[in-house]
Parts: sequence; C-alpha cells; structure tokens
Amino acid sequence: MWLGWASVPVTLLWVLMVTKAVDCMDGMDGLAAGIAAIASATLMFMAIRSGAKFEISAVMAAALVGGTVGFLRYNYPPAKIFMGTVGAQFLGFMLAGISIAGAFKIAAFVAVAAPVLVLGVPLFDTAFVVLRRIATGKRIDEADTSHLHHRLTSKGFSHRQVIWFIYGLTFVFCAVAYALFTYVR
Repeated sequence: MWLGWASVPVTLLWVLMVTKAVDCMDGMDGLAAGIAAIASATLMFMAIRSGAKFEISAVMAAALVGGTVGFLRYNYPPAKIFMGTVGAQFLGFMLAGISIAGAFKIAAFVAVAAPVLVLGVPLFDTAFVVLRRIATGKRIDEADTSHLHHRLTSKGFSHRQVIWFIYGLTFVFCAVAYALFTYVR
C-alpha cells in the first residue's frame, strides 16, 4: 500500500506505537518475552510463506523467536533475570521493524490488518489504557494499574494464570492474522 509523503510519519508512528506497546506488556515476568516469541513466530511463518523475497524478514523473526524463547528460560516466574525497559523496547522495535520489512505484497486490507492482529494484544491493551486515562482526566503518561495483566491479577488470577491467559489471547490473535494472511490474498 503506497502512502506517498505520509509513509514516513506513518512508519514512525507504527514503530513508536509497537515499541511502547510491547514495553507496556513488561509488567510481569515472562509476559513481554512470551508475547514477542508468539508474534515473531507468526511473522516468521508469514515471511516463509511469502517466499524467497522475504527471506531476511524470516531470518530476523527466527532470530527473535530464538532469543525470546531462550530468554524465557530465565525470565519465566520466578524470574532469575529481568528484562527491563530497554529489553522490552528492543523487542517492540524489532517486531515493528520485522512487520515493516515483511510488508508482504497482498491486499491492502490484509497488509494492514495482519500486523495489527499479530501485535493486537499489546496494541489494544495500550490503546485501551490511554483512552481510559484520557476519559478519566488523567495524564496518559501517569502510571496506574489498568493494563490487562493488572486487572486480571486484581480479579484473583495467579501470575502464571495471567501470563498463560495472555499468551493464549496472543496466540488466537496471531492465528486469525495468519488465517487472514493465508486465505485472503
């Protein structure tokens, strides 16, 4: 999809949104890395299915899958190593970059919808939190406990239950994105 002069600001906005959204998912041990592993695996399969022209996207996504799964061994609760803001922002930046580099030649709707769905959990959670803060008159950069993982924890779910629920939700979003990518060309 060609955006002309708007492609640069749209691309910058996408990179910033994905980077921050994945960073916001780093509120629990193992959450951001697990979401990134599932999302990057989906982007890898999409790139592989698209053929040799998208080989670099597949390799970048595979490297991110390997790095996040290897890191999860030490970051899964109880964590021995913590990711921190820079690690979470790196994962978001890489996911944004891979989704851009893998801008597959498919229908415009699918080209936009697939990456949004793959990264749907962090994007929708962050958008919900920002809109909620605006609606209640809070500053959007003010910390609170309105992210999905906070709300599930406050309902009595354990740390691991929350993580696996969000992993499952991410997997469902990614499966829908992959099906859309595969069958609507």
